[in-house]
Amino acid sequence: MKLVSGLMALEICFAAPHQFDDKDGAGTPTERFDYDGNPSTGIGGEEGFVGLLADCPDFIPAIDPDPCVLDRVPAEGGGAIVTFFDPLGDPLYR
Repeated sequence: MKLVSGLMALEICFAAPHQFDDKDGAGTPTERFDYDGNPSTGIGGEEGFVGLLADCPDFIPAIDPDPCVLDRVPAEGGGAIVTFFDPLGDPLYR
């Protein structure tokens, strides 16, 4: 567990079967990820991509948008709710 200070410090580590630009900036490829632990599937056993989500821009582009963090709000008991956007979907949400 990581101790963070404030809502903006909360990050989403996101894995998806498609490549996306992560928090490091536009054009930065995400790291490859092994969803199922099977070395014979995907490329070298890696079927997807993983990275920290960036905050969404004020206006999400209609063409080729990347997944991003929409909002962070406090929740009861000191927790938080982080809402994210993924235009292509990720059925596993890992």
